[in-house]
Amino acid sequence: MKKTAILSFSLCFLLASSYAQKKPAPFKPGDRVVFAGNSITEAGFYESYIWLYYMTHFPDRRITIFNGGVGGDVAEQIYRRLPGDLLPKKPTKLVVSFGMNDSKYFEYNDTKNPVTEAKRKTFVDESYKSYLKIQDTLLAHPEIHKILMASSPYDETVKQEGSLFKGKWKTMDEITAFQKKAAKDQGWAYVDLFHPMTVINQREQQKDSTYTSTGPDRIHPGSAGHLIMAYIFLKDQGLAGKPVADFTLKAGSPKAIKMENCTVSTIKQQGDGLSFDYLAESLPFPVDTVARVWVINK
Repeated sequence: MKKTAILSFSLCFLLASSYAQKKPAPFKPGDRVVFAGNSITEAGFYESYIWLYYMTHFPDRRITIFNGGVGGDVAEQIYRRLPGDLLPKKPTKLVVSFGMNDSKYFEYNDTKNPVTEAKRKTFVDESYKSYLKIQDTLLAHPEIHKILMASSPYDETVKQEGSLFKGKWKTMDEITAFQKKAAKDQGWAYVDLFHPMTVINQREQQKDSTYTSTGPDRIHPGSAGHLIMAYIFLKDQGLAGKPVADFTLKAGSPKAIKMENCTVSTIKQQGDGLSFDYLAESLPFPVDTVARVWVINK
């Protein structure tokens, strides 16, 4: 009876693990990573921050990152760009992100033809049908590791003028729901920018109602927002909290007690102090000190 219970528990655990949401693995040396998306991707900030993290923390892990973003793209246009633009870059990893444009804009302000739940469903269904074309195309390329990435959010709650499309966030939320399910069903990796960034926005807006990570149009994150996007992606890769370098020395000892991601040698006692040679295997991440927003890159 006891063995049966243990076997049943183990089987349930394995089944649960097999259906768990998959996170993207860290990039490997030689990886060619293509980020496919819309104008948010085309802006180029978050991909550059991800690349910069790898170059500072893993200087020997050479990777190539390609910007596959085109302003205005919806899932259908990303599908159409696959054969002539995205796949010819020969990605080992392909990150696909859409939803901001699929969820529409001025339709939410049309008082004569308001966005009903039925109309919202047509927006989501249209995006989903286009996504299935992307999925079918990518299933023919088992050599490519696929990552679905939910879009950064439309900020419907920030107190600012203009670009308010009430109800757009909900449509985007429904698109992220099918993205998450599709990634799970296919065993593809999934990154959610949408919900964590919404949580940050709403938390900070309790202190300052004008705070947003999505820029002055509620849509396009500035450089700070892209830094958040890069952080979420890297965190999902399991890279959060990794030390640049850390070591511990003890007076009178010729060897370091602790060395993490660095080498400490030639330790010498000199009066009341110590001298030593130190070589870190990585560098601190350099944070951009100039705030940039959409279309303002100076």
